Amino acid sequence: MAVTFADHSQTAGPAFAGRPAVTTQAGAPKLPLSPNSRWWYISHPARWQCIDGEWLPVLAQMRATPGVNGVDKDGDTAGAETRLRREHWTVIPWDVVEGGYVVQYDGARGPVYLSRWESPRMVAGQAVVTTDDAGYREFLRGLVANGVIRPPDPHTIDAITERQRIRVAENEKRAGHDPEARRRLDADKALLTQMQSANTPGTAPKGRVK
Repeated sequence: MAVTFADHSQTAGPAFAGRPAVTTQAGAPKLPLSPNSRWWYISHPARWQCIDGEWLPVLAQMRATPGVNGVDKDGDTAGAETRLRREHWTVIPWDVVEGGYVVQYDGARGPVYLSRWESPRMVAGQAVVTTDDAGYREFLRGLVANGVIRPPDPHTIDAITERQRIRVAENEKRAGHDPEARRRLDADKALLTQMQSANTPGTAPKGRVK
């Protein structure tokens, strides 16, 4: 792999044994979820969202799926990383947080890679994954505060807010005859108000995200 990071310990999930994605372990219960490829979070300077009056980055994933999106047949991500960086994406290292942010589980059909904020458990005979949204948001805040992700350019925030303003205006026009537009209108207006009043995040001294 082109991207490799240090090995750290990782707390187990509530029902299945998880471990950092860079280690191996045998004998744990098999997680009955579809297998997936190892992945890394990636960020782009144009991708931000306003949640509860707070601007936070929107992350995507770079997956080490052989033969897909610049990954070679052996799963090496060097080509994918080069392409992403040309397009202004940032690949976020696994060990940006203590213990890493990807957890590997032994799946019934192969390895399953989840974020550390996703917890698999069995409910009524089926595997269900719950997400710690508060913990994930804290992670996003830390990425900005510690300089891993640069704060958004004011023009980016203005452009996102303007798109939301247009969305509200269009829904207002359709609300009289379109039930779906009428249903969305209040939520869209509330989000626009949050966007207009939210402060853009600042920076703090670089370091490990807590």
